[in-house]
Amino acid sequence: MAPLIGVIGSLQAMEAIKLLAHYGQPASGKIVMYDAMTCQFREMKLMRNPGCEVCGQ
Repeated sequence: MAPLIGVIGSLQAMEAIKLLAHYGQPASGKIVMYDAMTCQFREMKLMRNPGCEVCGQ
């Protein structure tokens, strides 16, 4: 289980670097799921809630 924590931490750090450096396509607006048993990634788009103060308008 410990290696999985390192993998997820590295993915989160890479997303932060992409946002700070304005490099590549960040995963904002999506949920990225990682299945460690099959080593597969899946992405799902998130819908904005128009009434939300953070993600709405």
